[in-house]
Amino acid sequence: MIINILSNNLGKLFEMVLGFIIVPFLISKLTSTGYGVIILMESFIIFFEMAAVGLRSALARFVGLHISKGKDNEVNSYLANGQVILYIFTFLFSIVGVSLLLNISYLFSIPLSLQVHAQFVLLMLILGFAINVIFTPYWAILYAKQRFDLINIYSSAGSLCRFILILVFYSIFNSKLEYYGIIFLVSVIIERMLVFQSAKKIFSAFQINFKNVSYVKLRQMWQFMLSIIVNKVSELFYDTADTVIINRIYGSYSNAIYAVSLKSIGALKRLIQYSVTVLSPTFTELFSMDEINKIKTLFCAFTKLSALISIPFCVLLAIFAKEFVIFWVGQNFLASVNILYFHIIAIVPVLVFSICISLTTAFGKVKIPGRMALLLGVMKIGVSILFALHFNMGLVGFALGTAISQTIQTAFFLPYYTSKIVKINFFKYYLAGFIKPVLLGLVWGAIIFYIKSFLHINLLYLLYSLPMFVIVYYTISYFIILNNNERVYLITLSKRISSKLITSKGIA
Repeated sequence: MIINILSNNLGKLFEMVLGFIIVPFLISKLTSTGYGVIILMESFIIFFEMAAVGLRSALARFVGLHISKGKDNEVNSYLANGQVILYIFTFLFSIVGVSLLLNISYLFSIPLSLQVHAQFVLLMLILGFAINVIFTPYWAILYAKQRFDLINIYSSAGSLCRFILILVFYSIFNSKLEYYGIIFLVSVIIERMLVFQSAKKIFSAFQINFKNVSYVKLRQMWQFMLSIIVNKVSELFYDTADTVIINRIYGSYSNAIYAVSLKSIGALKRLIQYSVTVLSPTFTELFSMDEINKIKTLFCAFTKLSALISIPFCVLLAIFAKEFVIFWVGQNFLASVNILYFHIIAIVPVLVFSICISLTTAFGKVKIPGRMALLLGVMKIGVSILFALHFNMGLVGFALGTAISQTIQTAFFLPYYTSKIVKINFFKYYLAGFIKPVLLGLVWGAIIFYIKSFLHINLLYLLYSLPMFVIVYYTISYFIILNNNERVYLITLSKRISSKLITSKGIA
C-alpha cells in the first residue's frame, strides 16, 4: 500500500507539472480559440472515458475478489465476460463518435477555418479511446494485483511521450491542430502496450476464452457496472457538459477561459483524489476477508489525511488565484479567476471524501450514490443555465451551479451514506474529518490573507515564507485534528515510507 501511495503521488505530480507547462505552450501556438477547440473535442471523449472508467473499476473489483482467493479460472471467466461488454461498448461508442464527426459543424460553435482540423483531431481521439477500452482487461489485472507502481509509471511514460512530441512538433513544424490528435494516439498506443506486457507477466494464467462467457455473469457484471457508470458519467455534468453548453452559447474562446479554471483544480484532483483510489483494491481485499474493523480505521484515518493535505492547497490557491493565473497563462485569462473561486469551493469536499468512493465500490454499494449523483448532475445543468442566462452571471454562473450541486453530493450525502455502510457515528466522523480541518484551514488562510492584503508585505517575501506557514499548520493539525491512535499510525507510516525510500535508494 505504501509503494502504491508513493508511486501514485509522484506519478500524478509529474503529470501535473507536465500539464502546467504544456497548456500555455499550446495556447501560444494554437491561440486561445484553437486550444478551446481541443478542449471541446476532448470533452466528448471524456464523457465516454468516464463510462469506460466505470467499466474498468467494476471489472477490477470482480477480478480482485477472486485473485485474492486464488481462483484463476474465475478470474479468466470474469475477464472474458468483461471483454464482451467492453466490445459492445466500443461498438456503440464508435457509432456515436462517427455520427458526431460527420455533424460537427451543426453541433458545435467552431470557426469555419478550424472545422476540418477539429474533425481529424476527434477521429484520432476516438481511435485512441477505442484502443484504451479494448486493453481494459490488462489494466484490470494490474489494478487487482495492486501494482499501482507500474500503472503510474506507464501513465507517466505516456504523458511524457505526449509532452515531448508536442514540444517537438509545434516547435519545428507549423502549428496545426492535427498534430495534437496524432500525438495523442501514439502516446495511448505506447502506454497500452506497456500495460499489456506487464499484465501478461504478472498474471501468467491470463487467458481470455470466450467459451467462458456466461449469461449469469454478464448480467451480474452489467448490473454492477451500470451503477458505477451512472456515478462516473454523472461527474461529467460538472465540467464536460459545461464545456459543450458554454461552446454553444459563448464560443470556443470562452471554452479556453473556463478550461483554465477547471485545469487548475483538476491538478489537485489528480494529485489528491486519484491517490486515494489506490485503496480501492485494499478495501476490496479486506471486505473479502470480513476485516470490517480495519476498514473503519483506514476510512476515518484517510479522511482526515485527505483533509489535511487538500485544504491548505485549496486555501492557498484561493488566496493567490489572480497571481497564479497571470503567472501561468497571462493577463488575457484573468476572467478565469472569479470562476476559479467557485471551483475551489466545490472541490474541497470532493477531495476530503474521496475515500468514500473507494469504500462504496469495495462494498458493492454503488447503486444509490450513482442515482443521487445523476439526479444532482441533471439539476446542476438547469441551475447553471439559470444563473448564467437569467441572472446574467455568464461563466461564473456555471461554476456556481457546480459548487451548489457538488457540495450537496460530496459534502453531505456521500459521507453520510458511507458512514452508514461502515456503521460508524456520522456526526463524530463528520466533525473530526471535515468540520475541524475546514475551520482550521479557514483561520490559517485568513491570517495569510490579512498579511497579504493589509500589511503590504512584498509578494515574493510572502511566497518564500509559505513553507513556514505550512509547517505551523501541520504542527497544529497534528495535535488538534489527529487522535492518539492516528498519530501513532502516522508516525509508523512515515517510518515505513522512509524505510522504503532508503531501501529503494540503496538498491539503485
